Amino acid sequence: LTGDKLGIRGLAASNHQVAGLLRNLEASPWLQAANLTQIRRLSADEGQTASAFQMTVERVRHTVAQVAQ
Repeated sequence: LTGDKLGIRGLAASNHQVAGLLRNLEASPWLQAANLTQIRRLSADEGQTASAFQMTVERVRHTVAQVAQ
């Protein structure tokens, strides 16, 4: 976390799951500006693959009145 920007790194079974995470982050009232900064395919034993990803998202600052609604 740097200021209001949060960096996220992770592994997913597919690029589709990473896209779903980005959509969910953007839909949150507490977060904005989700940005995928890197994604790469990893190969594992027995033909299985995964996607390693990095993204950033910014925290939305709400006033007390906005949170109470």
